[in-house]
Amino acid sequence: MASPSLSSTPTPSTTTSPPLATVTLETSSPQPAAPATLIYATYTTVSDGFPLAFDRSLNHDQFFEGILHVFSAHVDDLLTKISSRDDSPVTCLIADTFYVWSSMICDKHNLVNVSFWTQPALVLNLYYHVDLLISNGHFKSLDNREDVIDYIPGVKAIVPKDLMSYLQVSDKDVDTNTVVYRILFKAFKDVKRADFVLCNTVQEL
Repeated sequence: MASPSLSSTPTPSTTTSPPLATVTLETSSPQPAAPATLIYATYTTVSDGFPLAFDRSLNHDQFFEGILHVFSAHVDDLLTKISSRDDSPVTCLIADTFYVWSSMICDKHNLVNVSFWTQPALVLNLYYHVDLLISNGHFKSLDNREDVIDYIPGVKAIVPKDLMSYLQVSDKDVDTNTVVYRILFKAFKDVKRADFVLCNTVQEL
């Protein structure tokens, strides 16, 4: 019988949404009156560390600092509590790629680390190789190059204006040491330690 897996999905950052992330526990224990082929899921919530009245949109930077430094402690505590139960242990953590601490949590609890990327696979690939954009001068330089980018593995030649907006800035225009960029850089360093990456892709349009 398969052991449960743990997945974490953030709630929208609005003043009306509770300061919680939804955690799903998938189990294979059938309920008496239901078909044996179904997989049952139970749910719990994890606080992001901020009170309900905290405006996550208005206090954007403070909220993301909490995602960087505080949220992981709440997930760790939940996993510790679940692991102390007598039923089947959690064996897998599925977390949004921008949760930069998933590999740390998985290492501590000996879990399979699954990074869940919700944007197109092309965007994942470009962010994944941000180090190449930096070393070739197309991003994070005082005067970014504007010629064709033809060195990203698996990506046909593109021009800089085809990059995501976060990667079209130069150091003279934007401070890339802000919390948003720190999360971006750390996330795509951490995702390289994932056992699996779940993402969206379209083979043909």
